[in-house]
Amino acid sequence: MVMHDCQPLLMLAYKSNGLLGFVDLTEVQCISLVKQLLEGVGFLHEHNIAHLDIKFSNLVIDHQSNKLLIIDYGLPQQLKSKETMLAGYRGTEGYAAPEVDNDKPFNPICADLWSTGTVIHELLNLYSSWEAQMKLEYLNAISCKLMDSNPAARPLASEAMAMLEYATFPMESYFMKAISFLEFVNPAV
Repeated sequence: MVMHDCQPLLMLAYKSNGLLGFVDLTEVQCISLVKQLLEGVGFLHEHNIAHLDIKFSNLVIDHQSNKLLIIDYGLPQQLKSKETMLAGYRGTEGYAAPEVDNDKPFNPICADLWSTGTVIHELLNLYSSWEAQMKLEYLNAISCKLMDSNPAARPLASEAMAMLEYATFPMESYFMKAISFLEFVNPAV
């Protein structure tokens, strides 16, 4: 996306390298993809744009730059403000937030955050080994926060980024890192 005459302009390029092709990710690559996804969703939301169809098949990797790209801008909405409400089903079954599934107004930014959490959750499920899943448990906690059943309780993409940065900040041991992260995600623990 580029800005032209103070208006967002989407420039699309065909990319054939879907995210599902990356089934053998390292922990570092997984964290990088989640970070790039959160940055991309955050950028859209900062410009009052809701994608409304964030899913695995709408994410591709540019192999030259190793950058994650969010594609398929057939459903996005330019919003008047972050409080703008929409009605009617939008998105893809399995990725759409629960509140989108009825005729009541919903916040499209919160719906995007749910979909983002779903993608992160799916990305984590690509890991078959228990050890790899344990190393990335903090990503699961972020995913769960993004998929909170209460749309107002979902963190913004920038807040999820802060959680990710906090969780990946080097600490003395993995155990201390996990405890500190859980306290950050849920201060009541």
